[in-house]
Amino acid sequence: MRKILSALVMLLVLLSCKPEKDTFIIQGRLVGLEDEFIYLIHPGEGEQKLDTLQVKNGKFRIKGKITQPDIYYLSMPSQEEAAVEIFAESGKFIISGNAADPDSWKVEGGELQKIYDGYRNVAKPVLKEYRKITAEHSSKAAGSVDAARLEEQMDELTERYFSEVLKYIEKQPVTMVTAYVVAKEFLYDPDFARIDPLVAAMSEDVKASTYGKMIVQNLESARKTAPGVLAPLFSLPDMEGNSISLESYKGKYVLVDFWASWCGPCRKENPRMLSIYNKYKGPQFEMLGVSIDRMSEQWKLAVQEDQLSWTQVIDKSDVSGTLYGIVGVPANVLVAPDGKIVARNLFGKKLDQKLASLLKKPAV
Repeated sequence: MRKILSALVMLLVLLSCKPEKDTFIIQGRLVGLEDEFIYLIHPGEGEQKLDTLQVKNGKFRIKGKITQPDIYYLSMPSQEEAAVEIFAESGKFIISGNAADPDSWKVEGGELQKIYDGYRNVAKPVLKEYRKITAEHSSKAAGSVDAARLEEQMDELTERYFSEVLKYIEKQPVTMVTAYVVAKEFLYDPDFARIDPLVAAMSEDVKASTYGKMIVQNLESARKTAPGVLAPLFSLPDMEGNSISLESYKGKYVLVDFWASWCGPCRKENPRMLSIYNKYKGPQFEMLGVSIDRMSEQWKLAVQEDQLSWTQVIDKSDVSGTLYGIVGVPANVLVAPDGKIVARNLFGKKLDQKLASLLKKPAV
């Protein structure tokens, strides 16, 4: 009887050490980490800090609950530019490494973490090269030969990045990591031929997740705004509160430019958009700026500062997302005189060349 009781006690002890269902435990030690507070952050909840804890001798332990496997960040004040990335699911995760060297950080635990780490390892070298060229580009004069050359290299790296990430994901089991990467990386300008098979292979749980629902909704909108399809009509208020409709542009080419005052890449793109507008505006071509700002004052100030001379409207009703599947800005849609979409997300040289061919004008 004592043996039975001892075995039962031991079983209870062992069970108590295991994470509960829908619960994860993160613990570890980062060499050099001072006795400071660190934070567990869930990006899907608006960068919400889920837990704050005091580090002792570099060691820490966090326990949390999840409704679905998802990405979490472990953030520390001593490392403002990086965070430990954990693709959490039910189970235990061990973190190790040197606090001062993000490349040394290692997360052990969970099959999803292994797949996620593989994705990051594929992306990391391309991103490093891209950031280097971007920094060099920012030091060059706009419109210079050097700037144009670097822009071409940036475009090539962007295509390489997406191609290599997609190749990696296609070779992995279709999991919540698949849904996360597709939602994060491939909804801006989706390649239906490659994404559709991934979505079709998703389990019902993954399809019902936050990322699964986002993918299905945005792909549906993107199909409705693919080249050759009639552009969905909308009416939005301009800077004086007048309702401006897309239908009023019928009979000419119109570039619908989605942007926001708080979007750095948008503001950087605006001078080139202004150059394009001044070159091609006329009876055959117009532009319509659609801001996704929520604050009218900031939007109007940005229009004035960037000297945007084409009609501007503000989209507080999410026409951009619900009708056009816009998941990031800057973005644009080129609409033909008959109301059909010609192309999506053309910028700089590619946009200039496309308009030149359509309007029979020489490109720069």
